[in-house]
Amino acid sequence: MDENYVYNQEFSDSMSLLSFGEKKEKRPAAPINDVAFSNITLLEEMEQALKSLSVHLFTLYTKGEFHYFKKLVEVFYNLEETKISFKYNLQTKKEEVLAKRRAAMLLTMISKFVAVANFNVQKARSIDVAGYECILARDEDSGELFETVKDNWIDKMESPAKLAQSQLFFALAPNYPVAREDLPMYPAKSDQFVQSPPCHVLVDFKGVLGRSKLTPKGYAGMTAYMYLKNSKKRLTEAFAVDVNSDHDIIQDHLSAAMFKNIPTTEIESGRIFLVCLLTETVSVDNSMNVATTGIPSLDYIRKGVCAGAVDISRIFSRRKDHLKTGEAHEFVLKLYASCMSNDNDEMQIFPGMNPLLAMSMSMANNGWGELVDRIISGSNRGVAVNPRAEQMIISVKELSNGKFKKDNDGQGAIELIHTLDYNPIESDYCRVYLRCIRTLDLKIKGVTPEYVTVELRTSSKVLKFSKGTNEVPKNTWQFISTTTDESISELIQIVGLNSTPTNENDYLYFDVFVNGRFLGEGRYPLRMYNQIADTGLFCKKVKQIELFSQNSSVPVGLVEIDLEYVGRNYNVDNAIDMILNWRNVFEKNISNSDKNLSATLTKVKRATLSTVIKFFPELLAALLEIYSFASEKHQILSVYGSTIETKFQALVTGAFECIVHILDMTIARQDSYVFLFDNFLSKHLSAPKVGEFLLNDMSLAFKLMLLPLLILPIPSPLSCHVQRISWFLINCH
Repeated sequence: MDENYVYNQEFSDSMSLLSFGEKKEKRPAAPINDVAFSNITLLEEMEQALKSLSVHLFTLYTKGEFHYFKKLVEVFYNLEETKISFKYNLQTKKEEVLAKRRAAMLLTMISKFVAVANFNVQKARSIDVAGYECILARDEDSGELFETVKDNWIDKMESPAKLAQSQLFFALAPNYPVAREDLPMYPAKSDQFVQSPPCHVLVDFKGVLGRSKLTPKGYAGMTAYMYLKNSKKRLTEAFAVDVNSDHDIIQDHLSAAMFKNIPTTEIESGRIFLVCLLTETVSVDNSMNVATTGIPSLDYIRKGVCAGAVDISRIFSRRKDHLKTGEAHEFVLKLYASCMSNDNDEMQIFPGMNPLLAMSMSMANNGWGELVDRIISGSNRGVAVNPRAEQMIISVKELSNGKFKKDNDGQGAIELIHTLDYNPIESDYCRVYLRCIRTLDLKIKGVTPEYVTVELRTSSKVLKFSKGTNEVPKNTWQFISTTTDESISELIQIVGLNSTPTNENDYLYFDVFVNGRFLGEGRYPLRMYNQIADTGLFCKKVKQIELFSQNSSVPVGLVEIDLEYVGRNYNVDNAIDMILNWRNVFEKNISNSDKNLSATLTKVKRATLSTVIKFFPELLAALLEIYSFASEKHQILSVYGSTIETKFQALVTGAFECIVHILDMTIARQDSYVFLFDNFLSKHLSAPKVGEFLLNDMSLAFKLMLLPLLILPIPSPLSCHVQRISWFLINCH
């Protein structure tokens, strides 16, 4: 042997040792045992898979991944059993065909479980050299891998379509190819988009119990109003029942009500209370005052007798420990009166005190309007027992989803009561709710105020008022009489609003009376053309209306109210309206209106959830039309290199971001309105063909989301929206 050879060999070995720390050797490009490119039989592949699987089982066990360990142990035994039957020919020809399919299915299951068990987001870029985490295309009958390297491989190689089909079936179809005959060609309908059936509550009023049958002078009748609320807000309109002096129901009127379409989220998120307000009408005699002074006065007033609330959450079948479904359950609703007192000092709250007890102790006594809230919280401030009405007996039953027809012809008919909020599953109808909160700073001279009364009227002969859904609307409405500065907080409905806006204005007039005598009047603009002066119900910000006496410009007091419009015909957002009519507004001169349209799309993204759900199908259809129109124009102009290409690119981006934002707001973040998307797809079968454009833009958005994570800690808001929508749709479909 040449000495120089020995010297050079030793020098090479030492240099390799020295260079080991400087440069890391590359990982081999392929495994030593390349199953995909070797002509091995299915039996030999099963034997190799069992050996590799043993290593994975040991690794998973030592890592504590017992969930995947148990699944792979089951696969191991099934594959071992299949291998033995092949090795010793223990099956018929028909059983052999089924066994080959079973072996192919088990080999694929190994890849799936190993890939999931070893998945790590931080190491997602690592290379799977051994091929354990890949699904390989196989022949569904023989179970063997498709041959790709042979002498005449061009003639024998399977077509790309066949390879792709096999790859998809093995990767996505459960138990393929064993259950290939039962393989559905369409994905199962997602439960995520199915509308959760709303709840309906049937309430039957039985009667009022009290120890005393005494009635005040001028007593003219009593009415019970019932509605549903949770701990924070009122949920439904009211149902009215007339009661006579003996506390019996007047049989000429309805005594049962159906509170329909209660949102599932309200039932599952907290307690539901059935509230009852008992009011009475009392005649007053002010004829002498009118004759002597000529000042208008009242003939009657309405007074609050008592109120109560009972928790009926247990009747709902969606709640844990619910009562027996399909049956009516009787509840006893305890009634309490409201009394004003001077003892309104703040109670001392101690650290560690029960939160509910602390809240009840800290509540102030503001009178009748907040009596229900004090009862629910457990406060005893301003709460007393009225012997005239101490208890109310009611029967409550939950009804499963169904369609109920309104029938007022027969006796014992059931009145359907709506929810206060807009409900997309109901037919749209215009309605306005108004709440009179209280009177303030009344300038009263010469008399001691015993009670203050607010009466409401309008400038229109069409508009009327009612408190109960089943009550006959009145031209004027008189709120509950209270003392000065006492809370009224009575909610009524303004009916008769024209469904089509007209070029007219409507006003509300508030007349305030002290001890039945007129004090002053205030005016509030209800409607200006197609806009209603909406303040929102139960908000911290209320509207104060100044009161003026006759022939005087100095205010004599204030009335606090809040008001809310529910419907689609009035108060339509300008940006929403422009998008819904975008063809008439922009399409004729799109090249010069692209900036305005892009700015309008930006404003749409600021719309509230309540606004979006009102116009969801029309809005999404219009956005898809804009996106399709702009994408096609941009695609054509990009070929010819037109100068206005960038304008359409900005429009495409704006429309895409708006679509993603709308879907993210309604179906990805909310559980209550996911059915709107499925309804849209079923009704808009001729929607614009934008699938290719959407996939392209979503892939670009994903790149913008994933790549900056290596540099920036926070992705863009658009990327987050796209991620939520994509994962939502992937998990659902």
